[in-house]
Amino acid sequence: MGKINGLMWFKRRMTDSEILNHIKEIVNEGFYYISPCDYINKYDDFLGEILYSVTITFINSYEELYNSNSVYDQDFENFVYDFIERKFKSYIKKNFLERVVECQKDDDIISEQTSDIPMYFKRRHKPDIFKKYLDAAMMYWINQRGQNERDFLKNVMHEAIYGFFKTYHKENPFDIKVVDVYLFEDFIYQEYGEYISEYYNDNYW
Repeated sequence: MGKINGLMWFKRRMTDSEILNHIKEIVNEGFYYISPCDYINKYDDFLGEILYSVTITFINSYEELYNSNSVYDQDFENFVYDFIERKFKSYIKKNFLERVVECQKDDDIISEQTSDIPMYFKRRHKPDIFKKYLDAAMMYWINQRGQNERDFLKNVMHEAIYGFFKTYHKENPFDIKVVDVYLFEDFIYQEYGEYISEYYNDNYW
């Protein structure tokens, strides 16, 4: 038995309430993975990211679509993309604007608390989670012989920053402007430098 025609399957069901509600759920999830805070003044880019993500997630949600003869058909993907845009563009924009207002409020609060580090890092710094990466880096580097306290401090901060952003945020912080990375490293040193030094002095032999 051959594969079904995914486009026809979707056309027959695309106005069903179950399908529309499912797409709306995926759109709402998208706001947590693609933050409007990173797209202030770049709504068109945000819309494109959301629509593409929702389209792919939706197609992969139904075996009748991802296992159909339409799955590698760009026209089929474009059809689903355009349909989602027509149905949810106003909903996406409304939520985007509301969330951007909240982002700006959050930025004002964060700026008061961490006024000396770049906004890119302010939005992403999560102290409780970052400290786990810091502790893991200290446990690794304390076993590397031949380093003084200054080298240990530098190695631990680099390891923790890279691991936190690369693993947790799926981003490479060292792709950002060098001066901004240095400012964030200075912030980490002020926050955790004494903690790292105490660990070194208590455990290095």
